[in-house]
Amino acid sequence: MKSEGATCDLSGADVLLNNLGYHLLQSGRTADALALLRCASEEFPTRDYVWDSLGEALVRDGQLDAARASFTRALELAPGNANARAWLEKLEQGER
Repeated sequence: MKSEGATCDLSGADVLLNNLGYHLLQSGRTADALALLRCASEEFPTRDYVWDSLGEALVRDGQLDAARASFTRALELAPGNANARAWLEKLEQGER
């Protein structure tokens, strides 16, 4: 039961959602990972690692244009995101 005036602290939820989404992706549950990571990107649109993980899930699902957009967004938020940059380079070269 929630007491009057109590709040729910969701600090760190972005990391939790990202990690869970990435775990689902690594476990072969691409559709579940996509759903969770899309939600995370809506709730935490300024977190580059969420966009990066979403990009990987989109690649796995064959949605390459959407993956490019996701990796590009990750780089806009964090130009030093080496994983997003590497994935964009792979996609530009036609690799998966």
